[in-house]
This record gives sequence, structure tokens and C-alpha cells, in this order.
Amino acid sequence: MIMTVLAFFATCIAIVVYTIYSFRWFALIILFLLAFIIYIKVRREIKKYGPKSIFRAFRKYPTENEQLNLVKNVLISKIKVDLLFELESAFFIAVTKSGIYIIKVLNAEGKISGNTYDAKLVLKGERTQLISNFFIELDNIEKDIKNKVKNIIVQKMIVKKGVCFLDISYSKSYLIFGMHNFYYELQKLQRKKCYTEEVIHELDLMLSDYLSNNVKLKWKACTKQDSKLQSK
Repeated sequence: MIMTVLAFFATCIAIVVYTIYSFRWFALIILFLLAFIIYIKVRREIKKYGPKSIFRAFRKYPTENEQLNLVKNVLISKIKVDLLFELESAFFIAVTKSGIYIIKVLNAEGKISGNTYDAKLVLKGERTQLISNFFIELDNIEKDIKNKVKNIIVQKMIVKKGVCFLDISYSKSYLIFGMHNFYYELQKLQRKKCYTEEVIHELDLMLSDYLSNNVKLKWKACTKQDSKLQSK
């Protein structure tokens, strides 16, 4: 078996060497084109995410705080949301011209099972444990906001790690993204503009007052200089 495998690889290498030798100018052109394409892609990655981005595939999955910071960085630096509130239990409320996003940053690793209406969900990882049902938590935050602010567009999101798997049937009212494609998917949603600057300012006043009085905020920020809510 080993001899068969070695013979197969030896034959493949011989074919590649023969092809390069026989069509060396063509092979060189292909290699130069591939090198140029790789250079362009690496340059774009570094320009968008920094010099360390090209090695991010080899890094360990982030801890809870690091993942929260990654999501926060995407919302502020990449998407540049108009308003951002950070709640306890790893929740964000982001306001942009495309709508209001309630975002749960899920730090779990393993398989999560249950139903969206269960009080607790089952997480099977290194050990089996019960965790809070983040679907219900998202629904409760949405309900509270809609009771305070009428006729608004709300989208519920869950951002999870690649090593987290959901064995749960959920409706289209929830958007679930991996950390690796969160920015790209959120960027697509930003193409549709629903709110004007005036509406954003009204939402700033209403949400700031409501959340400050009813929800314990961990952090809040606003990109508008004349807004009531300034970065803290």
C-alpha cells in the first residue's frame, strides 16, 4: 500500500516536472500571474484588517472578551454604526440607517440543542450544561424596544464561533453568523437605507433615555458629534 502511494506521488511529481520543462515559458507566465494575484489579495487583507490578518487562520479562537471586542470593532470601525449600546450578557444594540440590530455574541463551544421557546438550552462541549436561551433574551429585548419606540425596523442576530453548532430549528426572524463572516453579511444589510439623519437623531434620544433608565449598560457610543449620547 505504501509503495503504491509513493509511486502515485512520484508519478505526479514527474508529470509536473515534465510539464514545466516542456512548457517552461507558459509555466512561468502562470506562476507570475498566481504570484501577482496572491500579492493583491494579501495587500487588500493587510489594508483592511492590519498586518496580522494574514495569519489569523492559525490563531486560536478568541476568548469571550476578545470576541466581544471583535464584534464591537466591526460595528464601530468597519460598519461605522450611528449608535451602539452594549448590554450585559454579551448583547449589543446597534442603530444604523438600515435599521436597529440586536446582537447576541455567543461564546459557547460545542453543540447546542433544544427549542427556541425552552427556558434553557443544552450545551454539549467538554461537559454537558444548561445555558440561558438567547433566543428568548433577544425576543424580550426586541419587545421592550418596540414598546418604547413604535414603527421601527428591528433585526435579531447571533454571532457565534466556528466551533459552535446549533441543533435548533429557528425562524427567519433570527440571523445567525459565524465570527468569520459577520462583517461581510452585516455589510450586505447596510445597502438598504431606511432611516434619515433626523430619524437617527430621534432614535438616539428615545433609546438613550429608555436604556439608561431600564437596562444596565456596560458601554455606549455614538458617532454623531451633536448627539446627546457621546462615547464613554
